[in-house]
Amino acid sequence: MVCLDSDIMIDYLRDKEYAVRFVNERLAAGNRLSTTVMSVCELYKGSDQRLPKGRSEVDRFLGFLEIYDLDMRACLLFRECHRTLSAKGLAIGDFDILIASIVMAHGESLATGNAKHFARVPGLRLEKI
Repeated sequence: MVCLDSDIMIDYLRDKEYAVRFVNERLAAGNRLSTTVMSVCELYKGSDQRLPKGRSEVDRFLGFLEIYDLDMRACLLFRECHRTLSAKGLAIGDFDILIASIVMAHGESLATGNAKHFARVPGLRLEKI
């Protein structure tokens, strides 16, 4: 399964060609898609300003995804990621570390338009878009 970051979901809902193609190809191949609760928060936060149909469009899209919550395994991965990145001077935002930790806890890869940023996270598999 592939876990979608908020930027991919926003671009999909805005009908951006690359995101629509990415999502539709995975669904057509029978792949299930997921996202994290943090990405859902980011999506809802910006839905009124960035999406023409607002929350109703977001709700419909999220119905097709499995949404992963924060669990103890992800919390422990967060701790390790934060510690490692800080020690190397490569810190990224806590929300992004939480997203990466949840994705890794579920053994998935992350589809994001911010691959350069997330590439700092050791052990995180990124999906090419």
